[in-house]
Amino acid sequence: MKSLDDYLYDIDNRPSNAELRFMIGIQVAVVGALGIAVPLLTLHWAGVRQWALIGIPLLCAAASVWWLLRFLKRRGLETKAKYVAHGGNPAGTSDLLFGQVSYKITPDGRWKWPTPSSGE
Repeated sequence: MKSLDDYLYDIDNRPSNAELRFMIGIQVAVVGALGIAVPLLTLHWAGVRQWALIGIPLLCAAASVWWLLRFLKRRGLETKAKYVAHGGNPAGTSDLLFGQVSYKITPDGRWKWPTPSSGE
């Protein structure tokens, strides 16, 4: 049985790809919904009718989701580079998934994963 300290500082014990994909799915859904809702309500309040109430919110949602995925990919490239520099093995995890990884580098230079919610 590993101690909590071993779990926190074990660089190879990263979150599963399924967990990272699930979080990306939630973020895409939230950003897409906000990308539709905010322009739709704004245009409706401004009195715009017909095609603009469908087309503009859909374009805003697509742009918002594109921005989110691009941001996660950039963040993932940076995180993956740091992970490799600290001795981790990123095999099997894409840059996009690494954009979801949360970590901290301690003052003594060790990679630290978040504290697990369940007691192992």
